Amino acid sequence: MKCLRCEQEIEQDAPAGAVICGICVDELRQEEDGIRDQQEAEARDMMEEMDREAYEEEERERHIDNGNSWGYC
Repeated sequence: MKCLRCEQEIEQDAPAGAVICGICVDELRQEEDGIRDQQEAEARDMMEEMDREAYEEEERERHIDNGNSWGYC
């Protein structure tokens, strides 16, 4: 049987019902891993940005609340 993706012969020791060859399986796994890594990096970046914004907002509120800012009478 030929691979539906690359048209090469599927290995003899492939699981029953396999429709793609081992090389294509490996390539698809690598693509999935790359996509997952990219999504995880984007999620990490978003969390860091949210943490940074929360910290900056907290600092602004702290300066307003503690009366340490300059004022004019």
